[in-house]
Amino acid sequence: MSYRKKKSKCDFILTEPPSENQIKEIEQKVNEIIKQNLPVTHKFIDYDEAVEKFKVRVEKQENEKIRITSVGDFDHCPCIGQHVENTSEICVFTELTCNF
Repeated sequence: MSYRKKKSKCDFILTEPPSENQIKEIEQKVNEIIKQNLPVTHKFIDYDEAVEKFKVRVEKQENEKIRITSVGDFDHCPCIGQHVENTSEICVFTELTCNF
């Protein structure tokens, strides 16, 4: 798996800027999860189930299946991208940038 800067971010909309302590706490929690070496797996589910569980917003194709990517039992989401095999392949999370 190669590192691609454009795929290495998450955007969140917050009602107010986090404090320095909150930023450090977020970084610590993310790194604790990364260190768990959680497996990253994929499964395919029916379109209707994906709409119900994940609110997918793509038009249904005939006999369509949606790929769900899971990070251990921590996170499950529809995704078509490339992924690491487990979280031990992820670098340390060290910076949180906030723009308000």
